[in-house]
Amino acid sequence: ANVEVKLVDIPEMNYLSTDKDAKETLHPV
Repeated sequence: ANVEVKLVDIPEMNYLSTDKDAKETLHPV
């Protein structure tokens, strides 16, 4: 996916947003 690897600031969900769809679903910006 064309997305930069960044750590989410949510303690309950600390995952690497390497997937665009997962990023948009779990952590909409």
